[in-house]
Amino acid sequence: MPNIFGKVVDVVMEDASAIGGLVIQGLLVVVFWRSRHPGWKALMAGFVAAHLVTYIIRSVFFRNRPKKRGHTNTIERLDASSFPSLHAARTGASMGLLMLMFDQLVPVFGGLIVLVAVSRISLKHHDIWDVLSGLFLGGLIAWGASTVFPVGRTLRSIIGG
Repeated sequence: MPNIFGKVVDVVMEDASAIGGLVIQGLLVVVFWRSRHPGWKALMAGFVAAHLVTYIIRSVFFRNRPKKRGHTNTIERLDASSFPSLHAARTGASMGLLMLMFDQLVPVFGGLIVLVAVSRISLKHHDIWDVLSGLFLGGLIAWGASTVFPVGRTLRSIIGG
């Protein structure tokens, strides 16, 4: 008898992982831009910065994924590297910015961050350090983007500075 529970978990983890994926994150930026929400610039900056910084780090520091991927060129090599997790960096940046914009929904956005992080580890795309470093990077990017393009509340106002 096949392990149905394991297959269901894998499907749920794949779907959860998509929250931090290119399509969902890109659509998030487009929706904010089209609705003329003032936070769209910060989300766009976070999206672009997460990619740039992650690819720069990966080009200097290659680390195999838990499930190793072969590569024959530079693009494939960047994709085959696990450190830091780009899904986690994008999610940390976007959800961090959304937390500043919509503070009533912090538990929802925090839950999505945890869901993406767990999915990346569960699917063996990353280990915990790849994901934590991606989330840390995403948090720094959210802070930087919200400093350049104010989105409402600031980190300083939240921590009481």
